[in-house]
Amino acid sequence: MDAKNIVDLIKKQEEKQNRRKIVVMLFLIICSVSFIIFISLIIFKTEKTNEYLFVNNDSLKAINTSYAVIEYKKEKARNCISYYFSRKNIKDADSIRNIFTEKLSRYYTYTEIKRDSIITEDYKYWKKYPNDILNYDDDFAVEVFPGDTIKCLINGKYSKDRKEFVDIVQEIRLNSEFKIFYVRAFYSNNTQ
Repeated sequence: MDAKNIVDLIKKQEEKQNRRKIVVMLFLIICSVSFIIFISLIIFKTEKTNEYLFVNNDSLKAINTSYAVIEYKKEKARNCISYYFSRKNIKDADSIRNIFTEKLSRYYTYTEIKRDSIITEDYKYWKKYPNDILNYDDDFAVEVFPGDTIKCLINGKYSKDRKEFVDIVQEIRLNSEFKIFYVRAFYSNNTQ
């Protein structure tokens, strides 16, 4: 081997080593960039997950608050209805007057009737049937609607003379101030 061949051989080996170095360096650069992207994605995903959990946590708080408000309204409506029936059974017109709105959209068979007219009609009815009574189930359905209208469906037994009782379902609606603005009754056996 002459010196020229040895120099050419050394150059070729140096070029191969340089290519290997470049390939290794490119591989290391690609791995480093990939690792940085991977870590960035994990951090981004974690932040998104935490943000998602944070939003859901707020949503859950809002749902719990809404549920608590609805349950409060239902309980208050139950108390109002219980008070109404207790006052009606003892014929306490003044107390009943205070839980009605100024004008009711329906009161049994009457529509668009003023509170004072209802009290007058109730006095007449109580004179005609002094022993009337409504025994109602304490566990009645209460539904809260958007706009704060509350609808109650009450099952009970009604009697004009406290001897013969008829099954009855009463629908009573209250406004946001827990004032009654709608009263309707559905009797069984087509009696009223």
